[in-house]
Amino acid sequence: MTDSMHRCRVITFWTVENGLNMADAAARYPGAWSDVSGQPDTAIAAPDQVMFEGLVSADVLAALTADPLVTLLPIEETGS
Repeated sequence: MTDSMHRCRVITFWTVENGLNMADAAARYPGAWSDVSGQPDTAIAAPDQVMFEGLVSADVLAALTADPLVTLLPIEETGS
């Protein structure tokens, strides 16, 4: 039985890891993440907020929901 995956959009903030700009939520939670804003690296000034879209497991979705540093936007469920 496969775990259903959940598409979500989050507002999170930029952080810097090893000299690279990373969305905090994407750095802390496993999933397939993409930058919805398309903000160029030269325009990023941590801790600016950014919107990312992810495809995550139910457990990760529950953790994102409980995380006070993440704003979870409406979710569209996908999967089998």
